Amino acid sequence: MYNVLQQSLIIQNSKLQCNDRIVFCVILEPPTTKIYKSNHLIYTLKSFYSLHKEYLYAPLYIFGQGHGAQQAVSLAAKLKDIDHLAHLPTGVVIGNGIISPALALTKLGFYLEELGYIDGNGRSAVENISNIINKAVNEERFGEAFDRLLSLGKFVNENAGAVAVNLGHIVEKLTQESLQDPYNQRQFMKKLFGIRSINIMDEVIRPALGIPNSIKFDGQNENALRAVRSTFMIPAVDKVEYLLQNTNVSVTIYNGNLDAVSNTPGQLEWVDNLRWHGQANFTSSLRQTLIINGLVEGYFRETPRLTFYWMNVAGQSVPLDNPVAMRRILRRIIDGN
Repeated sequence: MYNVLQQSLIIQNSKLQCNDRIVFCVILEPPTTKIYKSNHLIYTLKSFYSLHKEYLYAPLYIFGQGHGAQQAVSLAAKLKDIDHLAHLPTGVVIGNGIISPALALTKLGFYLEELGYIDGNGRSAVENISNIINKAVNEERFGEAFDRLLSLGKFVNENAGAVAVNLGHIVEKLTQESLQDPYNQRQFMKKLFGIRSINIMDEVIRPALGIPNSIKFDGQNENALRAVRSTFMIPAVDKVEYLLQNTNVSVTIYNGNLDAVSNTPGQLEWVDNLRWHGQANFTSSLRQTLIINGLVEGYFRETPRLTFYWMNVAGQSVPLDNPVAMRRILRRIIDGN
C-alpha cells in the first residue's frame, strides 16, 4: 500500500450491498502523470481480480470526482480493450468533473455576477482571464493554463471586486488561513469533521498504513501540483464521447451548484454538446425534480446511457455536502430506479 501511495496512485475499493447484489466500486484520486492514469490503474485491477475471482462478474462502477473524472473515463475505455476484463465496466460516475475545465470557466463571470458577488466590471475581468485560460488550452499551452487556474481565486478576490469568495463552496467566506490553500480543503474538512480532522490523517491513518513519520499529510501538496501541471487542463470530452458512442457503459454526471470553478452552467457547455448517437434524446428529455423526504435536493435529466444531476446545496464534493441526495443517486445508478 505504501508503494502505491509513493506513486501518487490512490484507489479505494468498496462494496455496496444492494438487493442481494455485490457491486464493486473503484473511487479514483488524481495521479501524477499520464502513465499512472493507464498502466498502473490497469495493473492494480488485474492484480485485484487475479486474487479475488469472485468479483469477476460483479458490475464495476468507476467513480471519479474532480480531476479523478478524467481517470475514470480513461480507465473504463481501457478496460473495454482488454478481452478478459471488457465485460466489467458497467458505469462511470463523474462528480464535479474536470472534463473540460477551461470551457467551464468561460461561464464563471456569468455565474458570479448572477449570484451578486461581482458587478459588470468584475464579470468582464473574470471573463477576460477565463478566455485567456481557454485560449491557452486551445493552443495546448496546458501548463500556463494551469498556473492561471491556480491564481484564479486570488484574481477574483483582488481584481474582480469580490471579497473572500470561496470558489469551491460559494456560500462560504474565506479566512486568512484558507487564502493560502488553493482548494480550501483544510477549511472544508475542519467545518465538516472538526479541528482534529487534519490531525487524524497523521495520528491515525498514517501509522495504520505503515507510512513513515517523516511523511506528513498534505506535505506533498506543492509536489503534487507541479506533477499535474502539464496534464490537468487537457480536456477529456472525447473520452466521454467514446464511451457513449462505442461501448455500453452508462455515464452519470452530478454537479454541485455551489462550485464556482466547475460551475454547472459551464459544465453544461460540454455536456449539452456531446457528440454521440443518443445526444438528441438526452437534450430533449424532460428535466425532472429529485425530491427526497419532501425536499427538493436537485434536478436530473436522464436517458438509459447518460444522466445529468443538478445538485442543490453542494459545492465541489456532493457526497460530503449533500449525503442524503448522493445516497439516492447511488441507489438510482445501481438499482436503476
